[in-house]
Amino acid sequence: MAQNRPVVERPERMIQQLALNEEQQKQFDALASEFRKESVDRRAEIAKARIELMDLLKTESPNQGKITNQLEKIGALESAAKANGLDHWFQVNKILTPEQQKVWKKTLIRIARGSMADRRMREGRKGFPRNRQLERPEPSPR
Repeated sequence: MAQNRPVVERPERMIQQLALNEEQQKQFDALASEFRKESVDRRAEIAKARIELMDLLKTESPNQGKITNQLEKIGALESAAKANGLDHWFQVNKILTPEQQKVWKKTLIRIARGSMADRRMREGRKGFPRNRQLERPEPSPR
């Protein structure tokens, strides 16, 4: 899942493209490190919330209210992660020159495109969620 990843997977390449000076590179590294740490924590929270959702779904008598609340919790965690990623992008943008900002802006566009691609991937083909099995009627005995 490629959510909340404003720091490009290869920060070294981005640093080269931006032609950061020494001070900018220190700031960039500090921002990237903090963002990665926060992202790990947020992904762990989301993963735990999804496990809790599965536990709710597997109960003998699933409770719609509890399931709905858990889905809302997951949505809020995912939204917070995306907002954190956007905040990171703007923090990095502040340390850049106008020319560097033009290069950095391309990452924002990739992030937006990636977000749309992630959504399409989660939906799977023809709008069905991935890994979802359709209920098939039992074959009739002959």
